[in-house]
Amino acid sequence: GKCEKVDREKGKMVVPAAAAPGAVRMDISKAHSVFYLPCLRKVAKHLKFLDLVSAKVNDPTVDVYWHDQLHHPITKFHICRLGEGQTMNRFINMQNMARKNTLAKRLNRLETLFPDDYNFSPQTWRFPHDVAHFKKAARKLNQDTGEACYFILKPDNGSKGQGIRLAEHGRVLKTWAQMSVGVQQDDEPDDDDDECSPNKRKKKDKRKKDRKCKKVPMPNFLEGQGRQVCTQEYLEPYLLGGFKFDMRLYVILTSVNPMKAYLCRVGMVRKAMVEYAPPCASNIKQMHMHLTNTSLNTKFKQEDDSSDDESEDDDDDDDDDDDDDDDGDDDDESEEDEDDDDDEPADCKRFLADVMEELKRDGVDTKVLWQEITRIVQLTLNAIHPDVALSYSTAFQKSPANHEMMFRNAKRPPRKAAPSSLPTG
Repeated sequence: GKCEKVDREKGKMVVPAAAAPGAVRMDISKAHSVFYLPCLRKVAKHLKFLDLVSAKVNDPTVDVYWHDQLHHPITKFHICRLGEGQTMNRFINMQNMARKNTLAKRLNRLETLFPDDYNFSPQTWRFPHDVAHFKKAARKLNQDTGEACYFILKPDNGSKGQGIRLAEHGRVLKTWAQMSVGVQQDDEPDDDDDECSPNKRKKKDKRKKDRKCKKVPMPNFLEGQGRQVCTQEYLEPYLLGGFKFDMRLYVILTSVNPMKAYLCRVGMVRKAMVEYAPPCASNIKQMHMHLTNTSLNTKFKQEDDSSDDESEDDDDDDDDDDDDDDDGDDDDESEEDEDDDDDEPADCKRFLADVMEELKRDGVDTKVLWQEITRIVQLTLNAIHPDVALSYSTAFQKSPANHEMMFRNAKRPPRKAAPSSLPTG
């Protein structure tokens, strides 16, 4: 069936004609018009049996409800109103589990119980809850290494690289205090300093001086004050052609009790745009070197080329299920703008298969690498399973939660019960 279009002037969905016999009807009235709706339209064009509609609640003709509006997360109210045979694209409580501090709490807890298995994540502290622990651990880490240690601070509900800071050991708490009150980083460069008149330049210099002299009060972390920030030890990365990179992989969770998930072998690799150098006082504010977010590095390309076109492909940006971005329903981008990838830097994003071939030529055992990736996915699902299963069982009380968890195909043998296997495909 045809995809519906959005009437921008009236702000309403134009519902297409009745679905063909045997078609799967998907309600997209709660789909994000910028991030997911264009992707759903592309899928519907290839899958002739999929009809996208804007339906009312409890419509018995709908087969799948698509819900991704982050400011209205899925609750028991949505789940309990599903009819027989109807499904939804998200599990209840999954959005909360995907937040940085929430996931870090689960991983840290299991690292204490299974130190040989949960050793894939850098040391992580949840501010303000773990500030006292951070002071002790960071001081010891700094003494053991004998050189300045750097840490990366990420807003708990952030995305697209926004608000991320790097700080040396002695300035972490001050940086967190600045993030808590919304103060900008010191000595931030002004691109138009050379074009300013002498009077304007003096005013800017005065504002900078006042900002330096102004003391930011330290939040009382003992009372839980301060912004929720995920603080991690900054590790030296494996480089791809001298640039920092990461792999974006996709996992679909189809069942909670028992847990069943699939790991897709088709993924993306995101690269930084500035050649990597170890963090130091002169480059910790160069986010295009230390971060791989697509939105951030796309803007870097546009700035270098003095391009006025700021079109971005946000489908592959962070974020995930735990950001606080604008809803985007009032965005006026056309379908042509959404599908246009010409403005993306050639090295900003690459296909995972191409990078795997390059790593294989460099001597990396990609089979072992993929096995390790699969193991990490299994362990991460194990960390969030109890919370997701409990939320799921409360919504469907007639279906008791199955807490049998075991490692299958995991490289290291388990010492206790753990999650089910993760088939790949």
